[in-house]
Amino acid sequence: MTDLINKILVFDLDDTLIDTQKIKKILFDYAGSLGCSGKQIKSMYMEIRDKGFTLEKYASVLADIAHRPIKEILAEIRAEIMNHKDELVYKDAMDFLELCKSLGIKLHLFTFGSSVWQAEKIEFLGLKKYFDQTVSTNNEVKGKMEELSKIVGKGDGDGDDIVLFNDKLKEIVAALERYPKMTAYLRSVQQLDGRLLQQIDPALRERIEILPNFRLLMSEVYDGNKR
Repeated sequence: MTDLINKILVFDLDDTLIDTQKIKKILFDYAGSLGCSGKQIKSMYMEIRDKGFTLEKYASVLADIAHRPIKEILAEIRAEIMNHKDELVYKDAMDFLELCKSLGIKLHLFTFGSSVWQAEKIEFLGLKKYFDQTVSTNNEVKGKMEELSKIVGKGDGDGDDIVLFNDKLKEIVAALERYPKMTAYLRSVQQLDGRLLQQIDPALRERIEILPNFRLLMSEVYDGNKR
């Protein structure tokens, strides 16, 4: 998979570009500092997430528990996230985005989750400036495919001009089955993904490349820009 310079690069956000597990840890640790138990924190987080997670909803619940103003709680949570800002975006991903943006490559971001919370993360972490378009959907696989179809529709319709970056193999497979000329990079390989990779059609599997580090693609972008 070369010629990235002439493609539209479409990125997932969570665990592809940013360390979402670290963000969750910050949220959980803060709740723990207010006296919440681990079990209570996870239950609270899951309940809010199922309704459409936002920092304000999370802060509101914690404010009731701590008997403190929600504005104070919200400000403290945001400060904690900002204190760890440099640890939350994968450095190799940031370097790759910087290079692509400097060369005028079209970059799109589409992700699953509450649009408010996703927008907050993108803003907090300084990612908005890199993307020509950012889209989020509350409907995980189906919703992503619908949004992806809008991007593909701007090209030739079969995905030939699209390269997808995602950490979830099932989402990649759904996209590649729908668009016969699309290619994709799998950000990391979980044990379950490893088994699934062996089960999918070999022709489809050839269109997926494992990407442990974005820096591995830097030379391809440089070479493509020289041609």
